[in-house]
Amino acid sequence: MRKIASITLYILAAVSFIILISYIISGANSEGGLAASKYTGHFIAWGVIMLGMAVLLLLGFTVASMIENPKMLLRSLAIIGATAVLFFISYYFSSTTPLIGKNADVSPVLLKWVGTGLNVTYVLGIFALLTVVFTEIYRAFR
Repeated sequence: MRKIASITLYILAAVSFIILISYIISGANSEGGLAASKYTGHFIAWGVIMLGMAVLLLLGFTVASMIENPKMLLRSLAIIGATAVLFFISYYFSSTTPLIGKNADVSPVLLKWVGTGLNVTYVLGIFALLTVVFTEIYRAFR
C-alpha cells in the first residue's frame, strides 16, 4: 500500500510540474512579459481536481478511522456539537448595527456574519490563552 501511495505521489507531482511548466512557457509574449496563457483553464482545472481528491481522501480516511475506533467517533461528534453551539451563540450575540462613514453600504446579513466570525475568534482566543495559563499553573504545582 505504501508503494502505491509513493508512485501516485510521484505521478501527480510530475503531472503538476508539466502543467505548471506549460502554463509558464505559453504565457511569454514577444516583449518578454507574461500574457494570459491559453493553459490557464487547464491550470485551474488541475488545481480543482487536486483539491477534490484531497477532500475525498480526507473524508474517506476520517470515516475509516472512525469506524475502526468508535470512541474517537463520539469524541469527534462532541467537538463538532460544541463548535456548532459556539457558532449559534456567536451568531445570536452578533450585531447588525450599520456602519457609519466610508464604505457604509454593507448589508445587515454580512454584518451579522462578520460579527459572528469576530465573536468566534474572541472566544477561541480566550480559550487558547486560558488553556496555556492553566497548563503552566498545573505544571508548576505538579
